[in-house]
Amino acid sequence: MATPKIPQGINAQPCTDENLNIAMGCYPGLRYVHKFGSNEAVGTSYEDIWMAGGVHTNLTAATLLEVASSSANDASPSGTGARTIRIEGVDANWAEVSEDVTLNGQTPVTTTTEFLHVNRVYILTAGSSATNEGDIYIADDVTDWTAGVPDTASAIEATIEDNHGQTQQAIYHIPAGYTAYITKGYVTAAAGKTVTFQFVLRTTSADPVERVLFEGTIKDAEFINDYVPYSAIPEQSIVFVRAKVDSTSAEVSAGFDLILVDHTEYPGIL
Repeated sequence: MATPKIPQGINAQPCTDENLNIAMGCYPGLRYVHKFGSNEAVGTSYEDIWMAGGVHTNLTAATLLEVASSSANDASPSGTGARTIRIEGVDANWAEVSEDVTLNGQTPVTTTTEFLHVNRVYILTAGSSATNEGDIYIADDVTDWTAGVPDTASAIEATIEDNHGQTQQAIYHIPAGYTAYITKGYVTAAAGKTVTFQFVLRTTSADPVERVLFEGTIKDAEFINDYVPYSAIPEQSIVFVRAKVDSTSAEVSAGFDLILVDHTEYPGIL
């Protein structure tokens, strides 16, 4: 295991914020991941916390993806909105992969990389507005499109809401060769609403298992920011947040922090 390189603070004292040290790359084999999302219209049945709303549909096999925006201004080389984006996720073997995609407004652009799951998408370059002017969709290439929007909602793997610049979804797929530890979880409730939420682990083995890691209820604009004890999430599994409200619908936001531990540096945790 590599020796950590702890930065020195005042009077050459080591920095004591371990999370900051991890984020700064002081510990080889450890990485910090922050996931946060919102669902603007959670109903009275459980929905996942992501911008597209409803329940997220995971791909069953790696595939090419298509990308388009609801705005023609999100286009290269001269659009005033987003011009290029980066997609990060895992491939058929759950190895981490990424691809940079040049946008063409409402016309879908197909990736050259096959993705099994998408973990994050964000803007790399943009025009004068400095962000995406439309909703950017990343979807299975089996769907048809209308004006930059997938016709099949279940084909959507990720979205970047207009003016947000990156995906907002409390879903993370643990890459092969890593164990993840949840260190913090947080949920907010809309005013006048009671929200029941669950942090969920879903394995993806031949006999998949889904179990609730943590569950609670908050109401009337409350905010919960806690997670005890740390929970280990095995490689090639999914951790996500879902919620429901007591009546009609309401916006719910949630997220979690993870520390990814590389098995090559810490083989004892396998």
